[in-house]
Amino acid sequence: MTINDPDHFGRDPFFVPGAHRAARWLNVGELEGIADQGSDGPISLDLAAMGIEKLLGSGSVKRAFNVKVGSFTERAKTKLEEAGGKIVA
Repeated sequence: MTINDPDHFGRDPFFVPGAHRAARWLNVGELEGIADQGSDGPISLDLAAMGIEKLLGSGSVKRAFNVKVGSFTERAKTKLEEAGGKIVA
């Protein structure tokens, strides 16, 4: 076997290259912590520019946010719309 494939015994069969990718996500309850506190109207946040890939629906939203993000859950969309905000795709 080492004649046909000399690197066979040097490979790690349990590691798949490229399969492990750290996803960046944020819950809607954490939006107020990263937003400016001085605004009266809806606050615009560009999560895609911040490196956030997905918006999840855990937590509560008390203010209106206009959020730009690549993907989101239905629960996150519902909570933002109930608070008077929206998701901009």
